[in-house]
Amino acid sequence: MNEKVNRMSDTTKRNPLVLIGAGIIAVAVSFFGVSAAGFALVPALLAPAGVAPADPYVNFEPAPVPTYEVNQDGLTFGSAAKAISPETEPDLISVVASNGREGYVLKAELDAANGQTAWTAAKTDEERVKSVDERAKLGIVQIAVYESDGRTLIGTFPVAAGGQSAPRDTPPPDEP
Repeated sequence: MNEKVNRMSDTTKRNPLVLIGAGIIAVAVSFFGVSAAGFALVPALLAPAGVAPADPYVNFEPAPVPTYEVNQDGLTFGSAAKAISPETEPDLISVVASNGREGYVLKAELDAANGQTAWTAAKTDEERVKSVDERAKLGIVQIAVYESDGRTLIGTFPVAAGGQSAPRDTPPPDEP
């Protein structure tokens, strides 16, 4: 038996890859258990960056486009949280006005106030930087909050012109 131990240590001394391989298998067994499924996951750990093995349980279907309610003028209204991209946001986005009333802001007004419109219209990086700098000078911009009809004004909503959230302690302006 002593002879076998010596032979094994000679092999590992000559070939350190044996030790590394044994270490990987030991980690895999302890991490995934001894099941065959555990050993099937080991290649996933060793895959090159950006390459993943096929997983039959992953759904690669695109997220469905959200549906929103539609008002009498044909404008969609609802939460922007349901949107899967800016293009799928509703025309009227739900907010809480600074007076505490729930209502909607026009997406076009929100995008103009937070600089999204200027950012999208800019053709160069220099124009984008300039638009951000100009917007930041404006500070907090108040935009109108409407009922779902998009016409009845019920309050205002503070938007940081640079695109950041307005602070919670922003004093509300005089509102209807």
